[in-house]
Amino acid sequence: MSQILSVSEISEKISQTRDISSKDGLIRSVYNFLLLRDPSREEIDLRDESPLADLVKSVMGSKEFRLILRNGFNFNILSSTKKRIVLFGAYGNGNIGDAIQALSIARHLKVVRPEAEVWSYSELPGRYEFQYDRVLPQGLFLRGAGLNQFDALIVGGGGLLSHPHAPLFDETWQTTTNLPVIVLGAGAIGPVAARSKTMLDKAVFVSGRDDASLAALQAIRDDAHSIADPVLCDPHYIGGSDVGTGRLFILKKAEDAEYEAVKRIYRKGIDSVCFIEPAIDFDLTAHFPEAYMLTSVDDMIAMIDAHSDVVSTRYHGCILALLRGKKVVGIREQKTQELLTKYGLAQNFFTSFAHVKDIDDLPQSDVRELVAQDRATFLSGLDTALRAAQL
Repeated sequence: MSQILSVSEISEKISQTRDISSKDGLIRSVYNFLLLRDPSREEIDLRDESPLADLVKSVMGSKEFRLILRNGFNFNILSSTKKRIVLFGAYGNGNIGDAIQALSIARHLKVVRPEAEVWSYSELPGRYEFQYDRVLPQGLFLRGAGLNQFDALIVGGGGLLSHPHAPLFDETWQTTTNLPVIVLGAGAIGPVAARSKTMLDKAVFVSGRDDASLAALQAIRDDAHSIADPVLCDPHYIGGSDVGTGRLFILKKAEDAEYEAVKRIYRKGIDSVCFIEPAIDFDLTAHFPEAYMLTSVDDMIAMIDAHSDVVSTRYHGCILALLRGKKVVGIREQKTQELLTKYGLAQNFFTSFAHVKDIDDLPQSDVRELVAQDRATFLSGLDTALRAAQL
């Protein structure tokens, strides 16, 4: 349990860790410590040259500081020495595959660092499953002082370096981030990863989730590691049974011709269609009005378990179906092709529904033993990363 430091204790801590030899330095140090930001030039000019303790009292009495207390994310003023790790990802983008990443990483951290306090942040406002009082309010991640009070930042999982995700490409943010950074099982492509070169150069550990991502990251960091997707390595999702009938089609937004190709193998009344990123995929209901709109991983697992085969254009649709012991057919995505090839199911991948052969003739394989090996590699890599971060 943490106690709030007294004004004198806070003043002493500031004087021991910051440069307060000038008026500008003193005011900047207090603002940085208490408000998690730098003061403006006007704020510095309006302040008298007060003693440190008086300035601390004044700032602690401000509405801005009280708002920070209400949100509960200034650890500088606490007596606790607990190690705190913050996760960053596209967890709030409305895609179930991204929404479950933070909790999977937290579960892995519970294994290798059970004493650590794990927080989560997403620039995107959608809801995602995580301990509610450990989800940081939007905006904090853009404040260097707010972020730098943590002991480590884990960037992952998902394709965070495959598509631009603010603020990872912002040079000012990358430069002012002064805590150990771990890039964990991320998806990456060359041009996007290059925009985060400063962060990648500073990172204590860099890893990609597949061969294409690893190649993109090794172009910048030749010591980048191969670590599988955090959800793939999460035993929480392992289960399922042979019970289930029909095919589940997990679809994403596509051209009309692709939907027509789906209808060629979709058996209405026997099979089911669903989508897992409603904001983007909702238009497919014009072709499949009976499609299920899924907004939680529990509903997604239930749908997978209710069917014998899963045909998915979504990467995490394939991952969860594999973990549930289903026959999996992957469509379109290169990362899905790598996933299925890795587990001996290369013939179950097709670049388009137009090329899908008879699904009944495709193999089914229990890959969970191989997944267990990936999980062991993941946990070993995570432990190595945390050691590099001195945690």
